[in-house]
Amino acid sequence: MFSSRQSPQDLPCGHAIHAHCFRKLAGFDYRCPICKKTVVSQQSMAAAWEARARDIAEHPMPSDLQRIVDIMCNDCETKSHARNWHFLGIQCGHCSSFNTVVEQVISSGPQDVQANAANDGPSGSA
Repeated sequence: MFSSRQSPQDLPCGHAIHAHCFRKLAGFDYRCPICKKTVVSQQSMAAAWEARARDIAEHPMPSDLQRIVDIMCNDCETKSHARNWHFLGIQCGHCSSFNTVVEQVISSGPQDVQANAANDGPSGSA
């Protein structure tokens, strides 16, 4: 990178990447390849995240795939406990990003998920 003749692209997270590499990356991923933070502004991602939240609300998980998980948000680095898992993603309760990673599966099965929903609402606790 430092001895390259290719121009670098500075990402909002502080990392640098070749401009041509960033263009290729942006075709299929919106995250920094090093720290995994979203490299597009939250305002730009808001519509995509709202659409994802709608998709999740419209397509509940089948009972045999239901899970309760702990997550960490790659964007705000907030950890959230006892969230309802969905294969489309898990939204951060703090910053609304879907750029999250499951840290631990707490429980699985419909009875555990129903108990969690009764205690914390449909999306779990943040």
